[in-house]
Amino acid sequence: MIDARNFAAIRALALATVCGVLITALPAKSVAATSSNPPQLTVRFADLDLKQPHDAVVLYSRLRAAAEALCSPYSHGGMTNKPKFETCANEATADAVVKVNNVNLTAVYRAQTGAPETVAIASTISR
Repeated sequence: MIDARNFAAIRALALATVCGVLITALPAKSVAATSSNPPQLTVRFADLDLKQPHDAVVLYSRLRAAAEALCSPYSHGGMTNKPKFETCANEATADAVVKVNNVNLTAVYRAQTGAPETVAIASTISR
């Protein structure tokens, strides 16, 4: 069971993992772990054209699934861990969307979360 002491450490690890994953224009258009980094998930999107809104939706779904997988320690323990899981997954997803820095993906994120436009813009500017 995860208690309050472990919550901050696990959330920090999950956020660091997602933030540490630089989603850039790599030749394979993927995010991969190296042996010196904490555990990471690979989010591939070479098959997607982010100029197409539908493909941005697909990438958002992949990023959200990866964030939920990273935050999965909170998915156990019933209702007491549900807010921790949601907070962790929401923050990890938001950080990944900012890292991708794509207009269509940001629009999908806003539509899914109700995040105001100014918040997403401020996040991308502060990088």
